[in-house]
Amino acid sequence: MKSAPIYQCILPVFVPVVTTAHCIFFLLHAAVVALVISVVSHEIINLIN
Repeated sequence: MKSAPIYQCILPVFVPVVTTAHCIFFLLHAAVVALVISVVSHEIINLIN
């Protein structure tokens, strides 16, 4: 059971990093989707006009 203290040291650091990375990935994904929608809607408006 020598590895238990190591996990207790890593876990408090590991969890926020993973959570932050997940949050950044989600925001990046949302930004890409918004950009694609913006470009597509712009193209549709150009086609209508």
